[in-house]
Amino acid sequence: MKFRRIFTPHHPEVTVEHIEHFTGKNHRYFLYKWKFSSRLAQWNWTAFFLGPFWLIYRKNYCWAFFFASAYLIFDFVFTSSPYAFSFSIELMILSGLFANNIYHAKLTGIQKRFTKDKTGKDLQLNTLKTLGGTQWRLPAMLGLAMLLLTFVIPSLFGIHLLRSRVKRLDITSAVYAVFSPQLRWREIKLLRKDYQTAYLQGHFNKSIALNENTLKLSAWKLGKNHAYTIALQSELISNKLNMGDYQDAYRLTTELLKYYQLKFGRNHLFFIFMKNNLAANYIYQGLYKQAKSECHNCLLDLAEYTPDANTHPVILSHLAQIYSNMGFIYQVYCQYDAAKKYHIEALALAVKGAGGYNIHICPYLERLGDFYKEQLQIDQAKKLYLQAKNIAKQGLGLENPLVASLLLKLGELNYLKRQFFQAEDLIRQAYMINIKYFGYTHTASAEATCQLGRIYFAQGKVHQAETHLNQALEITNNAIGQNNAVYAKYLNHMAGLYIFRNNYATAEKTLLISLDRLTAIYGANNPRLLIPLEQLSLLYKKTHNTPARRDIVRRIQRIRQGASPQQTPSKEIFFLDPSGLMI
Repeated sequence: MKFRRIFTPHHPEVTVEHIEHFTGKNHRYFLYKWKFSSRLAQWNWTAFFLGPFWLIYRKNYCWAFFFASAYLIFDFVFTSSPYAFSFSIELMILSGLFANNIYHAKLTGIQKRFTKDKTGKDLQLNTLKTLGGTQWRLPAMLGLAMLLLTFVIPSLFGIHLLRSRVKRLDITSAVYAVFSPQLRWREIKLLRKDYQTAYLQGHFNKSIALNENTLKLSAWKLGKNHAYTIALQSELISNKLNMGDYQDAYRLTTELLKYYQLKFGRNHLFFIFMKNNLAANYIYQGLYKQAKSECHNCLLDLAEYTPDANTHPVILSHLAQIYSNMGFIYQVYCQYDAAKKYHIEALALAVKGAGGYNIHICPYLERLGDFYKEQLQIDQAKKLYLQAKNIAKQGLGLENPLVASLLLKLGELNYLKRQFFQAEDLIRQAYMINIKYFGYTHTASAEATCQLGRIYFAQGKVHQAETHLNQALEITNNAIGQNNAVYAKYLNHMAGLYIFRNNYATAEKTLLISLDRLTAIYGANNPRLLIPLEQLSLLYKKTHNTPARRDIVRRIQRIRQGASPQQTPSKEIFFLDPSGLMI
């Protein structure tokens, strides 16, 4: 067998003894590589996998610094590339291919200085042993430092990678590049997946933390004006609303509205989406007058945009949210034809954006069910609620806030049918889930508490009903205040209880407060004002206050004459209690 001698003819001063003292215990490996292998066969598997750590282990500090810097720079700069993993692979190949050459170059350089300075043999061997050899403490410390910096440096920007399962291995990028080349990031993708899982499972505090991390990382690597960063900002606002933090959500929304207006203009989709977030905030607070204004602005601005088959799923999902809020507002103002149209359109856009019926479609099924429930089309509403519940159950199980909301609505349907035991069981299940995920002070808990109060009142359990209705009012007051439609609705229920107890003075005061707030929200001629007005009419009839009752009856007649048949509100909240009083 004939070996090509590459190094020996050019460096006759390098002897076996020199190699042995320079490399240490593993000198036979390097003796073979350097004296009997070609330059292109100088492959080193250890250097391939460990790269700069191997170079430090062999005391090649300059080259170790070069490779380590290259790894860090490529990792940061090219992470957004779908083929980012290739840069790391190339560095690994270069390291494995030339590590032995680098190590040999250091040896020959030392030997040349020895020859030039005419250094004695004993001093040469001692110097080679000192400058060569191995060390494990420094690469171990460097590895630990790099591991810490991987998390410490992002944390300086508010990005806490330890709170998620982010993997920075190059194989992760390889998998994403091969199977999902359209994904242009890896840490962001993993963070987003974690936060969506937490959100769907009802772990809202964790989802907000992960969402904020994802947003900061996206702004850091992709830029503040990147479409993905902007989508994450909108989702963060939605998450804060779900947790009841509407004040912080409002602050963030208004700040971004100003920024988007300056950056993109008022007619840009990003600006429209953020205005829809503002409308959603008003809807959450029961401020329907303000929500109506924002929704109509969104509708006017969207007139020039027509979603087509090629629209991005993120755009479709935002459009679905806008149309859903539009449907809700039209429904609030008893414009049922328009409400139905927008609810159906929102569901179609959501299905298109999500690629079929999945967990993300459930809120749109629920809102369409709410529409049919208000129209007293019980069977259609129940069908939609059950469909959403089954989808959520398959994906998340039965104990999560999404299912809780549907259980609450199904309980209301049983209440409408006067099936009080079934209604109580479903609503109590929803209440326990909401308490678990939202706590006792959230509006979702208040709604479940109010529904339980209505059921107890219908069953003649007046004391329990009063306790629950008072609790619902207190929670709502603490959560969103009193100047909203939600608090006014609960006041109506409470007034019915006061009338039943012949506490007419308190009932009248409560109803007048409710009527005043509902008039400010809906206007003077909205059919929804019939609810407190008819209760006032009944109260004045019981107290024989004929003049006051006459004025109320005239107002009721004006509203009924001005409302079309499709604008007459449902009687869903009017049910006979044991004394025959409607609540």
